[in-house]
Amino acid sequence: MSAQDHLLAEDTSSETSDVPRQETNCGAATSGAPSRLRPQEMNSPVAIHVEEPSTHGSPTHVNGADDRTLMIKCALLPSETVKSARRNKKVNGALTSTSNGVVWEPDDVDHEKAACSSWCWCCCCCRPTSSSTSAVRIPPSNVLGATSLTFVSFEQICAHTRALRDSTRLPEALKNREKSQSGGALSAVYVWCAEQVPKSPNKFQLSIKGPFVVDASTPADAAQLADETTRAIRRMHTSQRSRFLVLINPFAGKSVAAISHDAVLAPILKYAAGATVYDIRQTTAPGDAEIYARQLNAGAFDACLCVGGDGTVHEALQGLCARSDWRSAVSRLPLLHVPSGSGNAFATSSGIMDIVGAARAALHGPVVPLDVLAVLQPRHEIKRFGMLGLAYGLVANADIGTEHLRHWGDARFTYGALGQLLGRQTHAARISYMPASSSSSSSTSLSDDFGPESQPTSSPPSLAEPRRWNDGIATPLLDEAFTVDSFTALGRDRPPPSGWFDVQMPPSDCKPTADATGNYQLCVAISMAYLSQTDLAAPSALLGDGCLHLVYTGLAGPCEGVCVMLDFGEGKHIERHPNSVATTRCHALYLEPVADDLDEYGDAKTKTWLTLDGEVLRASPTLVEVKPALCRAIVAPEAPDAAVAAHRRGTL
Repeated sequence: MSAQDHLLAEDTSSETSDVPRQETNCGAATSGAPSRLRPQEMNSPVAIHVEEPSTHGSPTHVNGADDRTLMIKCALLPSETVKSARRNKKVNGALTSTSNGVVWEPDDVDHEKAACSSWCWCCCCCRPTSSSTSAVRIPPSNVLGATSLTFVSFEQICAHTRALRDSTRLPEALKNREKSQSGGALSAVYVWCAEQVPKSPNKFQLSIKGPFVVDASTPADAAQLADETTRAIRRMHTSQRSRFLVLINPFAGKSVAAISHDAVLAPILKYAAGATVYDIRQTTAPGDAEIYARQLNAGAFDACLCVGGDGTVHEALQGLCARSDWRSAVSRLPLLHVPSGSGNAFATSSGIMDIVGAARAALHGPVVPLDVLAVLQPRHEIKRFGMLGLAYGLVANADIGTEHLRHWGDARFTYGALGQLLGRQTHAARISYMPASSSSSSSTSLSDDFGPESQPTSSPPSLAEPRRWNDGIATPLLDEAFTVDSFTALGRDRPPPSGWFDVQMPPSDCKPTADATGNYQLCVAISMAYLSQTDLAAPSALLGDGCLHLVYTGLAGPCEGVCVMLDFGEGKHIERHPNSVATTRCHALYLEPVADDLDEYGDAKTKTWLTLDGEVLRASPTLVEVKPALCRAIVAPEAPDAAVAAHRRGTL
């Protein structure tokens, strides 16, 4: 966009509108100003300069500001004015937007007094603890957009503002808003931002600042200026991504995903941020998200937002990786988890704790590498992909065994885990792994050993296209160790392949076995730090570190087991319980459930489940290989250390 000229106007007309204006004398307008604003008729100074950031050379500066600046004169209606609509409570000031954020300051602000006053400063703005009015400051990463409306009266402004600040009325207020291009006497701008929840640094709530009543000589000028201000704020702060595919699982967690989307996410991205493409797909049955991901045009969107639990992201990943043009699809379309399920491990590992934080990440979050787990079950010719990991024993039972308690949210996991601990149940399995230090897989680039791929086409791949079960993304580590096409299980006694090792049980009170199997109470192999929103299972895991983190325990007493689970929340379980909890890092894994009885398919009849990202797999020999940086994910702007470390390695 070309830069607009700097405008300065002198007050030459009497006040004709209901908005009180400050008398000023700032000189004449500069030449070349856009005629539609008619600066010579404005009552108060207006300065607008909007310029896109320069990609080459040094940035330009305007009046000592950075390369993107917008400033308008406006009057703020504080909260008490919104309630009573008393005109004498309006405060004249200036709304300024730059690449450093959005700031509103009253004309008569005393900076020394404001610095010493009893104000509570938080991450995105300042909150008054007294009746005085001070500056409103919003950092750029917390700006979610802006809206502007034209009103007939102050009473209409107040009614609309009250509706915006009521979360239950927000969608209705935006859909049914009355906006008149002519005839309205007053125009106001609202700035939407994410406000940090007190005492919860990673949680955010929606805050709508304003109304900022625009100061201009005529209603038409005010409406024009309000609209330009809104568009400029969006260009400055929310233009990184504007095309979204939204996959909604209305049955995830407490079945509030669709409600949360309609009440919070859609208003922010569609109305405040001004998304140009917003394609909503709501699932009605398991596997729908996978079908949508396989059929979509990956180049038509900037991000795929998965509104649901980890299973919703899991299905979207299946669809992308199962395409014939998978390489192009996974590199073009990053995934963003909007936490609306029970566990929300992917979102938590990405630094996203709530739906407002997800909207903030969608607009400002960086794209980082995401490891993908290629999971094979050769006996049944099954090939799946995961981003979280495998679970066997206590965690899988606490998840799948409490499906009927989904309305409890994440409390159902605690209930299920306590039942497992009190029952002192263990589950036999043969587990072997390739240590992380024995392979250079973590440094493998995307162009290496990923197998053949058909060229991308303009049309989506056909679902009826015949494919061998192990086509697509190659698994060279597994093929070399196990010869997948002629696979033979290790069983109880066969030695592991060269370069592989059997898991050594921790020195707890578990009963030793006479073969290579072990009795596990808990066994998880994850590629992310969090197992759920409250369980930091692998505190050393990095989002994109190219490793699988195996965490397991033998049989522990009820008290010891409860202590271990409590320490999961802080990630201290490995440090505080070295005799009960063991961990190792690997690039590939072999897990074979073991039982005396077999079912009709030749699989072990166990008293537990084997799950991938919370989805049930067969109790059959399972092979896992980590594919480093295969996919892309969007994380919070202040990404956790794991995401930052992966991002800075330059693997994007």
